[in-house]
Parts: sequence; C-alpha cells; structure tokens
Amino acid sequence: MKSILNTFCQILMDTLQNSVFVEHAKMRIQDFTRRRKFSFADTVFVVLNKTGRGIRSAIRAYRETVKREEEIYSQQAFSKGRMRIRWEAFQSLFQLSVKTFYENADFKRYRGYRVSAVDGSKFSLPTHPDTEAEFGIQKSAGNQAQALCSSLCDVLNGVVIDALLDRHDANERELAKRHIDRLSEIRTEKELLLFDRGYPSSALIRHIEEKGFKYVIRSNAHQAGSLIKKAKKDDDVVTHTFSDTKITLTVRLVQVRIPGSDETEYLLTNLFDSDFTKDDFLKIYHMRWGIETKYDDLKNKLRIEDFSGTTPLAIRQDFYATMLLLNMAAMMICDNEAETERLHNSGNNKYEYRANVNNVISILKTDVVNMVIHAGTRKGKKLFSKIRKELTAAVVPVRPDRHFPRNLSHRANRFPTNHRA
Repeated sequence: MKSILNTFCQILMDTLQNSVFVEHAKMRIQDFTRRRKFSFADTVFVVLNKTGRGIRSAIRAYRETVKREEEIYSQQAFSKGRMRIRWEAFQSLFQLSVKTFYENADFKRYRGYRVSAVDGSKFSLPTHPDTEAEFGIQKSAGNQAQALCSSLCDVLNGVVIDALLDRHDANERELAKRHIDRLSEIRTEKELLLFDRGYPSSALIRHIEEKGFKYVIRSNAHQAGSLIKKAKKDDDVVTHTFSDTKITLTVRLVQVRIPGSDETEYLLTNLFDSDFTKDDFLKIYHMRWGIETKYDDLKNKLRIEDFSGTTPLAIRQDFYATMLLLNMAAMMICDNEAETERLHNSGNNKYEYRANVNNVISILKTDVVNMVIHAGTRKGKKLFSKIRKELTAAVVPVRPDRHFPRNLSHRANRFPTNHRA
C-alpha cells in the first residue's frame, strides 16, 4: 500500500511551490517577489521545524538539512519573513492534511460510522499587548494571557479534522457548531459525534440533527433532569420541549455507570437502533478518550505552548503548523499499522501492540523537513523505509479499561515567553 505520509509530503511540497497558493498566502502583493534570505517555503519549513526547540535551533537544524550557508539565515530574517505570511495559509495546509488522509486511507470506522469527538482546552500564551487584547487574560491563572482551543478529532484514526483558536472565554458550544458546519463540508456517509458534560444543549443538538449527524452526549442528573422525569426505564426514548429555547427534541436517554465514576451518568443520543445496547454506548463514549490523549500530545510532546513568536499572527501560525504535525503523526501510524500488526499482534501476546507515539513525534521533530523536501525521490524512499523499520520495532502495549483521574491543573508559565514582564 502506498504511504499516505509520503503522498501528503509530495502534495505539501507541490503546494508550497505553487504560485497561486503563495499569492493567496502572502500579506501583500509585493511580498516574496525579490530574492530574500528567507523564501516563502523556507519560512514555512522553519515554523514546522520549530516544534520543541527555540527559533535559533530550528533555523540551524533547517540550514543543516538544506545545506546552505550559515550567514543566509538569521532570527531577524525569519521574523520578517513570517510577518509576510497570513496565518490562514497554515490553516489551509492543515486542512490539506485532513483531505489527503481521508482520500488515501482505508480509515477505521465503528459500525460504518466515522467517530469524532469535540472538546476544548486552554493554552497559555506569550506576554504581548496585542496577544492579550485578542485572546484575553485569565485572572484565575495569575492574569495570564490564554486562548481556548477547540478541536474535532477522529478518535479511531487520531486525525484532527478541525481546530479553532479563540478567546479564552469563548463559548465552547458555539465553537462546536462551527466544527459541525466544517464537518458537513467534508462529511463521510455516516458520522457519529461525541461530547462530554460541558456540551448538552437543545440548540446544539438541533444543529447536529439539522446537519444529519448522529451524536452521543454525556450529561448529568441536573442537565438531563426534565428528560429523566419522563423516562420510564434506564434506556428509553423521550420527547420534550425545552422551556428556555422552545425546541422540541426526541432523545434516547441511556443511564450508565461510567468506569471510574461513582455517579450514574446519562448519555443522550439519536441512535435509536435497538442493536446499540447500553454496553455499546459505554464503549462508544469511552472512545472519547482519544481526544484527551491528543491534547496531551499537543501540550507535552509537541509543546504547542512554547510558541515561536509573541504576536497573534505567530501564535496562529504555530497553532495550525502543530495541528498539521499532529496529523502527519497519525498518517505515520496508519502507514505502519499493518506491519506492526503482522510483527507483534499475530501470536499469543497478552496485549495488542501499537506504535509508540513518543517515538513517532520524535521522528517528526527530527525529519519533517527531510520528509517533505525529499518525498518521491530515491533519498526519500530510503528515509521512509528507515522510519518504517524504526516504528515497527518500537511499540507499546495497549492495556484496555485503564482509568486515570483527570488532571485539571495547568502550569501556566512553563515556557519563557509565557512569563509576564
């Protein structure tokens, strides 16, 4: 099977060299028209290469990759170059990764559904007047500038389908509607959306149903009180008109005990098929854990909060570049899944094994530029072959039904640029 990552790297390189794309990506018509120390593609590559290291280290690593003279590159030249590129260009490249994956992958589904979860997380931002004005200051975090990231993640394939960065006090349900609108543009035949307890809303549910999607939303006794009163059993279909919105919904209410929780929880869904049992809904809801692990990858492995600039433009460029890398990691895992299965999961092992995400991201940090520049060449084939061998050798066991308490603490000032002056 052809490598999805190799295919994407070739498409990415072609896109960065496409004059139409560059014209739309530039801030001004005259940008990148003269021979500059940093070309358009150079600047994009350094942003991609920055993950987990400082700008000087990223520039040095890129220079060594492309084998050019040291004096050509400087931090100042890079900073000027990035100011000539719209952040939407990086968003387009991220969206291109989504499109490429689903056009080329035999991706996993659950009973025919692509299963996606929506969730949000706060990111600490660098101290800068413009950044604080655009995203706001979180007083409870020591007057730290923060943004709210909301994402829609395919939890079975590890692909971030959509991602948004907004003010720290933005409405998560409204951001979820924007994800749903985006999903309707790139939908598959059957879509199933998962939400946690912060999302139950008659308006959101109506929006999901208007788009023709299925959903499973976790609720508690307070949120689902009016529905619980009407339910005659622990798995029942009820119809209710909500007094505040005047919206009438018919909902399947499933009462379950979430592993690791002492309380009865309530799952709201429009999956009315009796073939879906309570155990099925518990399994489906547990799939939502996939988006939690993505935020862990973003914050602790890709170090998304270690931004390479302090302005809103630099932050949004870094944000979508990191989301792009996260999807490249998913492509890498998908490419090597069959070989991992053959080598490690065909015997009588106690556990199933999968790619080590730490190892995948480490390889990306080291070789992302080489992957893109040399995709489709003889050197690129050798590189991808070497990576495949390394990934299939370094695997980790999958231990099912493990549960950990959620850590809600957030270290606001992990990185120097996030410290207030």
